[in-house]
Amino acid sequence: AGAERASPVLLARMAEAGDAAAHRALGFAWRDGAPRDARAALRHFRAAAAQGDPQALFALGALYRTGGAVAPDAAHAAVLFRAAAAEAMAAVRRARREAKAGLLGPGAEGWMAFAVARTRAALATPPGRDARRASLFARYWIGLALLAGAGTAAEPARAVAHHRAAARQGFSLAEFSLGLLHARGHGVPRDRAEARRWFARAVAHGHPAPAALRVAPR
Repeated sequence: AGAERASPVLLARMAEAGDAAAHRALGFAWRDGAPRDARAALRHFRAAAAQGDPQALFALGALYRTGGAVAPDAAHAAVLFRAAAAEAMAAVRRARREAKAGLLGPGAEGWMAFAVARTRAALATPPGRDARRASLFARYWIGLALLAGAGTAAEPARAVAHHRAAARQGFSLAEFSLGLLHARGHGVPRDRAEARRWFARAVAHGHPAPAALRVAPR
């Protein structure tokens, strides 16, 4: 978690020592900062992804999906997104077992069980070339990891951005999550009307209603 706040010099030293979070942070810096260097970003994302970092796996998948520093490869992008989802899910589940309160605290058992079962079913199918679908699962779990600080620093704004991106594509797990976030005022303003809207969208796309999962918005 300390890499997110480290100076560039310290990040470089941490990366040289093999720190995955430092490689990830440097990857984002080279990808999004000024100046930009797609090849440097690729190198750092690969180093972090090799250690199973979900955000780096997702970023690497995005690079392979769109091309640029690498030749576009939808099949490899799908594999990377699936790996990102699996690693992030594992981190969230570890955090869930340790949590005593908060978003992943009491009352989330049914919601988490449904999300895990659906993700496992998706990951059990052959990867194919469906990078879009794989990226939605990855966004969902990375969003939860960023909300909970599971294996990373808690970053509610980035978490919500991941969930919104997936929800806008009709991904019901992310729609349901946004409903919970608005109902609880976690990472977004508390807004019960907005929560009901997202819950309704999630149910329309096949997600169980909150009552069916025994999830009581606080």
